[in-house]
Amino acid sequence: MGFCMGGALSFAAAVLSQNISAAAPFYGIPNNTVADLLQIRIPVQSHFGELDTSVGFSSPADYNALNESLANAGVPHEMYTYNAGHAFTNVNNQNYNPEATKLALSRVYEFMRLHLTEGEKVTFPSENVLGDGQGVLIGDPKTTPRGLIVIHEIWGLNEQIQEQGAQIAKEGGFTVLVPDMYRGKVKLLISCIIE
Repeated sequence: MGFCMGGALSFAAAVLSQNISAAAPFYGIPNNTVADLLQIRIPVQSHFGELDTSVGFSSPADYNALNESLANAGVPHEMYTYNAGHAFTNVNNQNYNPEATKLALSRVYEFMRLHLTEGEKVTFPSENVLGDGQGVLIGDPKTTPRGLIVIHEIWGLNEQIQEQGAQIAKEGGFTVLVPDMYRGKVKLLISCIIE
């Protein structure tokens, strides 16, 4: 599960990782040089805003083309759209839409309950020279054996995404891991991320 950049990474992980059972990307589509989304073989439920103006990443033209391609390729996929803009689940964003957020997350919870089995072990080997990943684990895998990985937006592991992870854990009944993709740096400029 991921939002914005994390949404694109969730789509990519659905192709590139053999260790996940389902994916739920929000308003982000990776470039086809990152991953061929037509090779997805796990269930995917995606969420986009109908008022999203991020052309080339998550606009209606982008997600409609993706939806058609996935359907034609037989990818196990369902897509939901909302009368909202980009980052509609982010409470700190001007496009925040509480009704769309509530509906989208309720759909994700049901989808993940259907596709995740209790006690499933998930590992993500890393070739990162920085060593083991860092992040926030919300919940107890011993008492809540279904787990989700929530990938933060481009702004990093900030308070908002940690609160969203906690909300997902509480409302969805999942153990949630929110990895820190930037190792403690929050609100990086887009140009720094692209470099």
